[in-house]
Amino acid sequence: GRLAPTAAVTQVPGIGPLVYGAAANFGAWIAYGTAFQVLARATLPFAPLGFYEALGAYTASYVAGALAPFAPGGLGVREGILVLALEPRMGLANALALAAVSRLGVTAAEVLASLAFLITPRSVRVESLRP
Repeated sequence: GRLAPTAAVTQVPGIGPLVYGAAANFGAWIAYGTAFQVLARATLPFAPLGFYEALGAYTASYVAGALAPFAPGGLGVREGILVLALEPRMGLANALALAAVSRLGVTAAEVLASLAFLITPRSVRVESLRP
């Protein structure tokens, strides 16, 4: 109400949906950290990277990339944060390699996810929001 006093608020979510959303978000970030640790082990099997390190480095790099308005998709920012976070633990060469492989994996996932929308026939008609 304070941000948009003229907006018509028809329904305010209860505590249940908010808790569910927070739990789902928490679970998703745990999965992202796990996937990053698995990627690290598959890419660099002898480089040490614990779960909490993987989770923290990936989360920090993702957030920094999302907050960088000058970098499309966090390009460069994500990798820089990953290298800064991982270099003390696994060395510069391994951190650079993992950051590069992570960028390739994220880009491939985004391209594959978008293919479904690119090959879908455009039969949906968008109506104007104006009366």
